[in-house]
Amino acid sequence: AVRALTGGDGAHAVVECTGIPSGPPTAAAAARRGGTVVVVGLQTAPVELDLLDLALREVDLRTSLAHVLAEDLEPALRRLAETDLAATVIDRVIGLDRLVPDGLEALADGRVHGKIVVDPSR
Repeated sequence: AVRALTGGDGAHAVVECTGIPSGPPTAAAAARRGGTVVVVGLQTAPVELDLLDLALREVDLRTSLAHVLAEDLEPALRRLAETDLAATVIDRVIGLDRLVPDGLEALADGRVHGKIVVDPSR
């Protein structure tokens, strides 16, 4: 589906957040030549990736833990509650139905000056 939506090229950046075994290979396949795959979803078992394919297509593979919940959550919530940090870093809150025009297109056009929060209940 990603290749069909991108004229066969694939996505510039793919963020894999599911942690399911098929996630990293699917993310890698969705990336375009010279693209980037960021694996955030935690895998509970080793996953096979075609490193030759990634190398030949010059796809960057990155990983991130994002945070250590036991250490980071409490101070982060305290900072959000005690300061105006959220108002400073959040550009907009959008509904899932507005993700493309008000989220992805806004990012691509440089019309975003902070984080975009997607609230599926909106």
